[in-house]
Amino acid sequence: MQIFKRIAPIALLGALGLSTAAFAGGAVPAPHSVMPLSSGLYGEANIGVGWVSTKGDDIRRDDGLAGSFILGYKFAPYWAIDAGYTMMPHAYVHTWTTHLAVKGILPLGDGSWDVFAKAGGAIASGARLPNVNSTTNGVFYYGAGFTRWFQQDFGAILQGTGTTSNGNTPAMYTVTLGLTYFF
Repeated sequence: MQIFKRIAPIALLGALGLSTAAFAGGAVPAPHSVMPLSSGLYGEANIGVGWVSTKGDDIRRDDGLAGSFILGYKFAPYWAIDAGYTMMPHAYVHTWTTHLAVKGILPLGDGSWDVFAKAGGAIASGARLPNVNSTTNGVFYYGAGFTRWFQQDFGAILQGTGTTSNGNTPAMYTVTLGLTYFF
């Protein structure tokens, strides 16, 4: 109790001094908000983990390092189109996807964060079963994630993506962290 009686007056005087200094210099400025560019060409480079469903009903997943490169165009603050290439972990054979997707974007709070979802088509290559040649098929592509903008043209992105399976081409999934940049 003795410590509280000694510290309380010092803390009170310190708070009073800080508030007086703040009002003397004018209003305290709001934290810096970073709004991303509302339109333009952008690129992404992502790295993370991916997994491939390699057996039909008895799903076994082969996982490992995955990465992607994406180019896109943001038409307005709320939507964009992107196209990309994703290298997946090797299951039985080399697996990859290329996609074209529409991306819906929702800015959060002060605009320095946004959440997005995307969907479109992809060409995927791989094999679901061992000792079977790789097949390339059209599949449905989807994804969702967050972007944290550090500058108007530069941010970090966390996203998850997936594809459906088609024939012997396996379903493929990723969770990646990357960088995005407006050119």
